[in-house]
Order: sequence, then structure tokens, then C-alpha cells
Amino acid sequence: MKIKWGALVVAGSGKVGGHVAARNSSGAYLRTKVTPVNPKTVDQIAARARLGANAKAWGGITQDQRDAWNQNSVDFNSKNIFGDKIKLSGINVFSRLNNNLLLIGETTLDTPPVAESFAGPTTVSVVSNVQGGVLTISPDFAVPVGAKGVVRMTSPQSAGKKFVKSEFRVIDIADAGSAAPYDVAAAYQAKFGALPLEGQKVFVEIYLISTSTGIASQRTIGSTITIDQV
Repeated sequence: MKIKWGALVVAGSGKVGGHVAARNSSGAYLRTKVTPVNPKTVDQIAARARLGANAKAWGGITQDQRDAWNQNSVDFNSKNIFGDKIKLSGINVFSRLNNNLLLIGETTLDTPPVAESFAGPTTVSVVSNVQGGVLTISPDFAVPVGAKGVVRMTSPQSAGKKFVKSEFRVIDIADAGSAAPYDVAAAYQAKFGALPLEGQKVFVEIYLISTSTGIASQRTIGSTITIDQV
């Protein structure tokens, strides 16, 4: 469990005993820990396979290469749930970048790339209309050369829902040149079985991954309530 200390405790994340500390748009809260069932979905199996492949690959590279990842990991510092900077280890960076590359179907890395800022879309709008089976997303710029776009969406949600996190699923990988409006209706149906109905809300999260380095951009989220209009 992670706890951030102030005069007393100012933030918490994780589990201890039978309780879980978390945070949403309304602030921090504590709830009873519930152990979910493990449905072993196709997505879960694929994600675990990528993690396993990366762990095995780390043991297969040379010690000089591992030393290079460890020495350069400081260039890839991340932030924890509280927004504080954390130092990643070499294997953390190796796994993160190669997991991204495997996700988009690209060749993995044995040596660390040069750390670089990689900007993605800052806004994305969604149109969901029962008439004509329309479901499109419109990021504010096209997927550039040297990158692929990851499109994650949720199954149909209640119109009043404001926050989602674990509900996102990868539905498509957009190639370079993909631009607004991007039709995701077929990909959505393939993942969730049907398009949203009138009054249901759908969320989308998009980000870019460099095809050469595995570095990902920031993530941008949008949502809309499905209409039924001609």
C-alpha cells in the first residue's frame, strides 16, 4: 500500500488488511477490499504473454546491454499516483517500452533508445449515433509517420457515469496517416459485440506509440452519449 504523509496522511493508494485506499474525482476514499474473479479474457492473456516475453528477453540480452538500460533509466523517470517523480529501474524501462512495441506489432529493443518527448493528440471528440451505426472518433491531428495510435474504448456505460479506468479495452491500432473522423464502428462491434444504444455513454482513450522507440505520448480521453437521430 502507498501512503503519502503530511501533517497526518494526505493521500493513499493500494491495499492493507481488508481495505483499499483509492481516489476519484471527488477525492480520496477507503473501501472494503473485494477480490474479483479472474475471467482470463483474451486481452488479459495477451497482456500476460507480453509481460512474460519481456521478462524472458531481459534475461537473454547481454550484461552490457542490461547495464546500458540501468544507466539510462534515469532519463525515463515516471510519476506515481500522487504525481511525485519515481526512478524506474532498467528492467522497468525495458519492459515498458518493449511492451508498447509488442502491443503495436513492432520489433522490440535490446538497447535503450534516446529519451524524447513524444506529443499526442490533446483532444478527441466522439460521435455515436444509432442511425446508420455511426461511431467515429476525431483526434485533433492525424497519426504521424513513425508512430501508431492506440484506440481504447469502453463497453456501453450509464449516461451519468463520469469516470472510468479499468473499463477501457484496446479495440484498434491506427496506422500512420489515420485521421479524423476515424471510423471505429467495426472494431467496436468486434470487441464488445454491439454498438451502444440510444442514451448509453461511451468513452474513448487514445495515445501514440513511436514505432522505433516504444515511447508513448500522453493519453487523451473523450466521451459522448449515443443519440438516435437522422
